[in-house]
Amino acid sequence: MLNHSLESAALANAGDPGVVTIRRLTNSEYDNTIRDLTGQDYKLAKEFLPDGGGGEGFSNVGDVLFVSPQQLDKYLAAARQLADHASILPGRGISFQSQRVGLRGPEQIRDQAEQSLYVWYQKMAAPYLPKDGDDMREGDYMLACWKFKHREQTGATSLEALAKEASLFPAFLENWWTMLNNDKSNSRFLDITRNAWKDLPGPDAAKPREVPSVVREKILAIQAERRSWWDPKRPGTGVQRMQQDADGLRPYGFVREVTGHREVKLVAGDLGDGNRGDWVHFTELMVTRGKKTEPYLVWLRRQLEVDRKAVQTPGADANTLNQRITSGEKVLAQFGKNPLGPAVNADTLVVQAPQVIPLPLPEDATLFRGKGRLVLEGPDSDFATMQWTAVVGHAPDPQKIIPGVLTLWKRQTEAARNTMADFSRMKTAFPDEYLRRMEEVSRNFQRGGKGPGVYYLSDAQLASLLSPQEKDRMARMLTDWRLVRSLKPNPKDLNEWDENLKGHLLHFAKKAWRRPLTEGDKQQITQLYADARTRDLDRESAAREVLVRIFISPDFVFKLEEANEPGEHPVKPWELAARLSYFLWSSMPDSRLTQTAADGSLLKKDTLAAEVQRLLRDPRARALADEFAGQWLSFNGFSKHSTVDGGKFPEFTPELRADLYRETSEFFAYLIREDRPVKEIILADYTFLNERLAKHYGVPNVTGSEFKKVAVGPYQRGGILGMGSILTKTSYPQRTSPYCAETGCCTRCWVPPPAAPAGCTPAG
Repeated sequence: MLNHSLESAALANAGDPGVVTIRRLTNSEYDNTIRDLTGQDYKLAKEFLPDGGGGEGFSNVGDVLFVSPQQLDKYLAAARQLADHASILPGRGISFQSQRVGLRGPEQIRDQAEQSLYVWYQKMAAPYLPKDGDDMREGDYMLACWKFKHREQTGATSLEALAKEASLFPAFLENWWTMLNNDKSNSRFLDITRNAWKDLPGPDAAKPREVPSVVREKILAIQAERRSWWDPKRPGTGVQRMQQDADGLRPYGFVREVTGHREVKLVAGDLGDGNRGDWVHFTELMVTRGKKTEPYLVWLRRQLEVDRKAVQTPGADANTLNQRITSGEKVLAQFGKNPLGPAVNADTLVVQAPQVIPLPLPEDATLFRGKGRLVLEGPDSDFATMQWTAVVGHAPDPQKIIPGVLTLWKRQTEAARNTMADFSRMKTAFPDEYLRRMEEVSRNFQRGGKGPGVYYLSDAQLASLLSPQEKDRMARMLTDWRLVRSLKPNPKDLNEWDENLKGHLLHFAKKAWRRPLTEGDKQQITQLYADARTRDLDRESAAREVLVRIFISPDFVFKLEEANEPGEHPVKPWELAARLSYFLWSSMPDSRLTQTAADGSLLKKDTLAAEVQRLLRDPRARALADEFAGQWLSFNGFSKHSTVDGGKFPEFTPELRADLYRETSEFFAYLIREDRPVKEIILADYTFLNERLAKHYGVPNVTGSEFKKVAVGPYQRGGILGMGSILTKTSYPQRTSPYCAETGCCTRCWVPPPAAPAGCTPAG
């Protein structure tokens, strides 16, 4: 019945709607427009003069939205405040910050561009890079590369297919392949992995599609070598991390588990670059047997005495004992001597690399430990680069780099710089922590978009994983960096910078003014920028001056429509878009609505209907509940102002008042969003409550601070006549007034009000 009445009234009054009054934005519309235009909710309108109210009770009646000189001053102050919060760069364009940006020099602009890229790269790459504790699957990647290397025999078609087959990350497999096949290596540390992989045997001719067991075994050995540089269980604590702080000033210890071994080997390696200056003092050599630890030489001398007595015993194995005595005396004779000259302690072993020195052990030994210190006193110490360790079983080649062992050198020497640079290339390729892997990606913009990392993403690899929006953001940020990184850009870059800023200003003006720009608009905006530059303003400050002009323009402050001649005129698409968005959202059109206006499709009935439905489903449609329904039923502002006597009703707290307002707002937002029948405004058997408000109403079984839809028919609630905000607004400060509530609601719902009871005076 009501629907038919509304439709009949609309049809009866169709035709010329009369003069469309040009009006300014209401304060709420101004704040919402700034919010959607800048992405920041500054709430500047709180400093404006309050909106007027027409006879209908709505604040958006054009005839009462006056603009006084004082209001113009407020608009100008707000425009300057907005401009001060703007960051304006040649690539990303105009963005607004929560804090004031203010005047910035070239260094600050460059720092912002750099920091923004650094943070963005890390944010984008973070989901794809291996985390600390993840299995890096080095062996699986090397095996896939082996299959691709021998693809004619193995049948492999592509790296992508191999990655899919083994559930490997395609970008990392591509990086592994590049690293392993790099013939221009400048890192001997990486060559350990690379050369071992290249030396793997090929497929068995009889079974070319199968992986030979020897290949798998060797790949596992290469994987173990790779992992020896860092501790997978404790990222950032292994040799790779300690190497950056290593020097020859301190002694560096070693510990070796020797249970079941009768011999340990001291290894002094020269890194394969010659042994000039490669001397080490081994000291504090200790051996542990059970719970007892003693100096190694104490045990060795005692054992020699035991063996010398034992060899005199009839029936003893003289050959074995004599060999052991000879070996022990040979070891003992090396201690306390220094081929370089200066005297050393009797328990010090001075060794020049490359050497492997076998040391006998007691049969019940469990641990062997000691310390080594690089000899810095020698004439060739500036050339020293060496490693040392203790091993059992097979000893590594002391004329090659020993994987997983610290390298020592004399600091601030050419040998130290070259070797550390060599080592750093391996660190860059294989960072030992998640954060360092992210840092490597975040350095892309400083090195042309590509680095040597393996568990890493180049710009091209990262871009393939991004949404179109993030790809565009990436391109814009890189444009910023290209143009602002130099404090003295060349004329070509400066011209590009200027042209980009003009383009950004034109784009922003089109959004802010909610209509296409005319040629006159474009000339005016670009000329304003040029004039500001001639006043020696820097580029960002000049662009801010144009922003101020955009914000105080009547095209922004007012809802303008073209009407050059009297009579009826078709509504233009962009005018219709603004009418829709300001009615349903109390704000400007979004990009999708603007696009339908730009291509003219908004004038089509189907498109218009679809856009109306979309706008109503959007969270911004809450403005229709807060502004239209709030002013219609006079509950807007209820959460901030109250006429209730707080002394008589102490339970009526600001928190409860905010909940009562939220209930009504949620109710009308639901009606609009779900397209509920109009009759539910009065007759709904539900409302929206949180725990606090439900307790106030006496409605059980509602918990939590979030509002939810609750059936309240059994509790004499539901519809606006059961809502505390409506009842309070139509009551006296110290008591309720059912008649006033009923009269107020009837009046607003176009229903004749009831007769006043005797002695009742309606609330004014």
